[in-house]
Amino acid sequence: EELDAENRPAWNSKLQYILAQIGYSVGLGNVWRFPYLCQKNGGGAYLVPYLVLLIIIGLPLFFLELAVGQRIRRGSIGVWNYICPRLGGIGYASCLVCFFVGLYYNVIIGWSIFYFFKSFQYPLPWSECPIARNGSVAGEDGGDAAGREQFLGRGGCRTLETPDVCIYWRLGTLEAGESPGDMDWMGEGATGSSAVQVPYPHGDVSSGCAHAASLLPQVMYFSSLFPYVVLVCFLVRGLLLRGAVDGIMHMFTPKLDKMLDPQVWREAATQVFFALGLGFGGVIAFSSYNKQDNNCHFDATLVSFINFFTSVLATLVVFAVLGFKANIMNEKCVSVQGTGLAFIAFTEAMTHFPASPFWSVMFFLMLINLGLGSMIGTMSGITTPIIDTFKVRKEVFTVGCCIFAFVIGLIFVQRSGNYFVTMFDDYSATLPLTVVVILENIAVAWIYGTKK
Repeated sequence: EELDAENRPAWNSKLQYILAQIGYSVGLGNVWRFPYLCQKNGGGAYLVPYLVLLIIIGLPLFFLELAVGQRIRRGSIGVWNYICPRLGGIGYASCLVCFFVGLYYNVIIGWSIFYFFKSFQYPLPWSECPIARNGSVAGEDGGDAAGREQFLGRGGCRTLETPDVCIYWRLGTLEAGESPGDMDWMGEGATGSSAVQVPYPHGDVSSGCAHAASLLPQVMYFSSLFPYVVLVCFLVRGLLLRGAVDGIMHMFTPKLDKMLDPQVWREAATQVFFALGLGFGGVIAFSSYNKQDNNCHFDATLVSFINFFTSVLATLVVFAVLGFKANIMNEKCVSVQGTGLAFIAFTEAMTHFPASPFWSVMFFLMLINLGLGSMIGTMSGITTPIIDTFKVRKEVFTVGCCIFAFVIGLIFVQRSGNYFVTMFDDYSATLPLTVVVILENIAVAWIYGTKK
């Protein structure tokens, strides 16, 4: 069957396409997932398996998805149906993974938006202990020990030595319950998260394509370059802090015994999948709007190593801040991981920065920007293949997807929502992505044929 290449929208320029792929692959995971895994798995020892797996697994698979997308010019469902109808389920699996990840990823962006608007205050609201008044967090008062005890007794941190930012995160933002069974309704911070479920399905390509020309190219330039400006500013500022060098030395001091642990290699491989967006279908969706003679080999190499550079840059910033935190605030240190690295460790450190609201606004604006770029690509992994395959009206599908995602997403913004975010982050994509990319490789190398 002849491919309708002439009727498919195309990127306005190669630069816009590259920036879109970078905006998709560089996301929140580069800021809070990669640094945490680096710290957990032996610092510099983790960088070695990650770089090895990036070269021998990530780069070839990324090239594979770029190539099949621009050659067949379909979304993930259409691509794998074209290559081998019996393996068409690969595309549906990719859509399902995108849907699961999009649900909880939106909530993390919602937390960033909540902190962003709370940053326009001095002092920052999490710099002092919030007090529970009439069952809600109504203000800040660092001197009321009885109020603090009342606040701590509602399911958050249990000791008076707990940092104020941890209390604000657990109860001021999440109003978290004590167990996954606590299904009470959400508070102010979590309610803001639920609204983020609505906008994303509207953009199955972020910009540059003819059918998305209403989004100005300048928006893409800003969204792709702004995080690097913020990270460089944070790195320069972080290096001026006492103890920053200690944190960076800890990052590059390898625990060589960790390199023999299979778990380290498994987590490095999973992070490669997440970092490049492999198996989600977003890479295929973006590349399907390219010309068929585009040099996707160059694109794969460029985007892969820009992504690696961004992860290392963000990790340098994080470890500089954590080194400062360990030297200045070691009496209140808490173990943080995942989302906590951004919403606890960073917020605590920024309370000690001069002009702390400015740094807080910049940091959370960067997180929002990173999250939006990745979410647009994730939603492209759903909308592009569904619209291509079933020829549904884009408006009808968008509205239906919005409503359905909003309703399902409410589970993440109840008092037990943080437990579900953690569960989905750990289990919803790891094994499915591994299966998807293995089947993609089999489909192209042994069924379609590499000579083609």
